[in-house]
Amino acid sequence: MCPELNFQQFQNCLRIAIVPHYFENERIESVLEFCKKYSIRHIMLFINVEEYNLGHITKEEAKPWIETIKRAKKRFNEANIIVSLNPWMEIGHLDRGRKLKENQNFITMTDMNGLSCEMVACPLDKNWRKYYFPILRYFIEEVQPEIYWIEDDFRLHNHAPLEFGGCFCQNHMEKYNEKLGTNYSREEFVDKVFAKGGMNKEREAWLKVSEETMLDLSSEIGKHIQSLGYGTRVGLMSSMPREHCMEYRNWKVLHENLRAGREIIDRIHLPCYMERCGKVYWYDFNSISMVVRSFLPDETLVMPELENAAFSEFAKNSRFLGFQLESAAPLVICGMTYDIFDFVGNGALERLRYGEEIARVTPYLQGIQNLNLKFSQMRGVVVPVFEHACSVREIEKGWRDLYPEEFEIVGYLGCVGINYRFTHKKDLVGETVVLVNSVVDEFTDEELKSLFNNNFVVLDGGAALRLQKRNLSDLISMKSAEKISADSGRQSYEELVSSRLIDGILGYRASAQAKVGDYVSVDYVNSDIEIISNLYNEREEFVGNGMAIGHHFFLMPYVIREKQYELFNHLRLKSLTDWILLKSQKTVRTDECCVSPYLYEQEDRFVLLIVNSTVDCFAEIKLDLNFEFSKAEYISRNGEQKPLTYRQQNGQYIFDLELSYLSTATLLLYK
Repeated sequence: MCPELNFQQFQNCLRIAIVPHYFENERIESVLEFCKKYSIRHIMLFINVEEYNLGHITKEEAKPWIETIKRAKKRFNEANIIVSLNPWMEIGHLDRGRKLKENQNFITMTDMNGLSCEMVACPLDKNWRKYYFPILRYFIEEVQPEIYWIEDDFRLHNHAPLEFGGCFCQNHMEKYNEKLGTNYSREEFVDKVFAKGGMNKEREAWLKVSEETMLDLSSEIGKHIQSLGYGTRVGLMSSMPREHCMEYRNWKVLHENLRAGREIIDRIHLPCYMERCGKVYWYDFNSISMVVRSFLPDETLVMPELENAAFSEFAKNSRFLGFQLESAAPLVICGMTYDIFDFVGNGALERLRYGEEIARVTPYLQGIQNLNLKFSQMRGVVVPVFEHACSVREIEKGWRDLYPEEFEIVGYLGCVGINYRFTHKKDLVGETVVLVNSVVDEFTDEELKSLFNNNFVVLDGGAALRLQKRNLSDLISMKSAEKISADSGRQSYEELVSSRLIDGILGYRASAQAKVGDYVSVDYVNSDIEIISNLYNEREEFVGNGMAIGHHFFLMPYVIREKQYELFNHLRLKSLTDWILLKSQKTVRTDECCVSPYLYEQEDRFVLLIVNSTVDCFAEIKLDLNFEFSKAEYISRNGEQKPLTYRQQNGQYIFDLELSYLSTATLLLYK
């Protein structure tokens, strides 16, 4: 009898391959013992996995895998372990030397240059669909998994050896021409889609057909699985938000289509296959994983994918794996999927000590899950993000200009020690709103006027340039704005004005060269604008204004579109967060860069998750808070809620709770 899947219990899900006829019984037993020892109650089994991938596998080729999985499932179910199923591919990730088989007359994906895959199928192709749905049915009928996982090849981009940018096969060209009422060749259409400038009818057709392609397929998959009558849930792995934006993904409708009448489940990508600096990972987690989460419905059950590659201690230490696990909590997760052992069928490897870390962190994460957080309960400075952001971008050099730039600011905010939240709305009132680069173009002129009139706006130099281009300079009393490239040699350093102190230092300086991005020199009409810093050249000669503050805005005079390490200099970080803290409600600032707060508000309390992505250990947690509370607790490592003592000192709250390196803490602050 199959055990019941209970999403109130934290779902540690081991994603692993058991290879048919290769020490099969031994591997089943080793995985079973590993799961029992480390309280893993969910296993996701592969078919057609990586090194054994046969391309579009036939029923005859899949049968040995199915038989092995059925034997394994029986053993796992007897031990009260749930089994999910993960066929390695839908349309295919990339060719990697695989080709279509005899009688697989599929139209394959084709890039903008006319290069076609040898194996990756076009999701519009009728012959591929005639193949896919019977084998999907075969998998589910035979295994009857609790969750059927759709892999992250469920996308129109990133299918090597194709150039990134969607599909231009004959199927898609027919759709584009049908929508436009034209008869373009691929070359003619591509020239117009990726022509310089903003949206045109050809680019719009390309984006809309991409959206419709995946929505139509998702609808067919969801209906097909539901019609089988086994109550199978459907999970989707999602990856990079910029890339999904470029295929015009409609997240809500896509998941509604796939859910097959059950819960919405998403396996969000954690962007770290190999261990690296925790701070860099944390920047990427915010600009990738957290952005994806913002596009998912609130009720989505999130079980992120923690993946290692290659599979060795050199690739990832167990402590770093533990950090990835507990630091995923801001996504409001109900479990984790672990792609931590190789795909070639060695089973579960005790030597790597991953099981110990999973067992160590699980009670703590169960304690957080018991709080019943919702992602919509996030509080903090407001970051507008839009799933179709590429539609407002203009091409200057090539198709990569369509990437949304504003997702990068989330990575920055996630590391400067200030809490943030997302919005997809434009009619905001009484908020502190972060507006960078092309996100300005998501708003109409009237919406921008309302935004600046009714909120405090933090903007970068890129946003200032767009305001000037749209004749809206008066929103920040701007006379003129000029972009000066980072490598121009005109600016050398930025200096705090003499009346201000940072770290007790007068005239604090920071580099203004390549590692801070392009500089935007802004002159102001209104003398009430306070200039916080100035920029100078190597001869200490004045170049232009730096950071500036008005009664309704703060300007960071650089174009923020990628990781720029000098942006984290304390001159900029402290100036920015000082003003956010002053102008915002329900805001938290930590005492250290890359010690990051995430604030959620419930009816009677605030829940504050603190993530330490540094290698420093702190004996206590120091916070600036601009809201009041009456009592504090914390979630202990065994998942219990325990009293937490604190004191106030020099305007800060100091909590008596240790925060070790690469770890998190969860505070409960009662109203």
